[in-house]
Amino acid sequence: MVAGDFALLELKCRDLGLQLNHQKCEVISTHLSTAEEHHHLDRFTRTSPQNACLLGAPLSTQGALAGTLEARTTELTRTIEKLGNITKHNALILLRYSLSATRLLHILRCCPCTDHPGLVEYDAALRTDLSKVLNLPLSDDAWLQASLPVKMGGLGIRSVTSLALPAFLASAASTDLLQSTMLGNIVSVDPHKEQQLARWLEAGGAQCLEVGLAHKHSAWDRPLIDKVVSGLHTRLSDPTNQARLKVISAPHAGDWLLALPITNCGLRLDDESIRVAVGLRLGFPSASHIDAPVVPQLHRMVTMECPVRGARAACLDMEH
Repeated sequence: MVAGDFALLELKCRDLGLQLNHQKCEVISTHLSTAEEHHHLDRFTRTSPQNACLLGAPLSTQGALAGTLEARTTELTRTIEKLGNITKHNALILLRYSLSATRLLHILRCCPCTDHPGLVEYDAALRTDLSKVLNLPLSDDAWLQASLPVKMGGLGIRSVTSLALPAFLASAASTDLLQSTMLGNIVSVDPHKEQQLARWLEAGGAQCLEVGLAHKHSAWDRPLIDKVVSGLHTRLSDPTNQARLKVISAPHAGDWLLALPITNCGLRLDDESIRVAVGLRLGFPSASHIDAPVVPQLHRMVTMECPVRGARAACLDMEH
């Protein structure tokens, strides 16, 4: 049947002056049922269902998923090497909006891949690359904080491991009606969805969401974020870090991370300013070129160059 449809398609294409490129055609099948199909489709690339991808999303959690994640990790590493040629402010913007979890979000929504080793490798590469861009060594707690949303005190460079559960569950919930319309009672329970839901309940410690919120990614993501923030407050219990965590999560405290680096508007920060600002946000003991540590000794003055007055002025006393 498939071979007959393909032959008819090619015939109609010739009438329009079109021709199929067989090298870019692919047949996904474990075997070809008849000799006729084998004769007509032998010019196609043969792909097994375990290694097949459709519109960029793997159709299997086996070889297809592993190969796709490995390819994305390689792309990330190759792209990050080029970010060293631009300013750190531009690199941070591109890393957050274009080169981090956004590259995998489509895959996370289409395929259940929680705890897949490929996600761990991608996060490890992302952490290493972020450290190179900022020229700052990222500890485990610093990376956890950096992977939080900006309004929660992070840098907005999300960890794909933490996004796997919310992304898939939100996607599955948003397509429930469509699946029931297309399949009826053929598939009553999705085992992948039930398994991911159990993992989310275990990881987030929250109850099942209401029907009206189940299709929203943020509703599934928020309990997991709150748990990470709570863990940071528990581990970093000294007064200095407690004050820092409260300040950076205050309203508008991270607006500078969201501003576009427009030079004519005075919104572009130089490389050292970015390194110091991110270092102070993540709690590094010494984030500036000043010899004395900045963060532990909160009574020290932080001085900045004032372009209007043309002199160095004490602009912030962190003790008060």
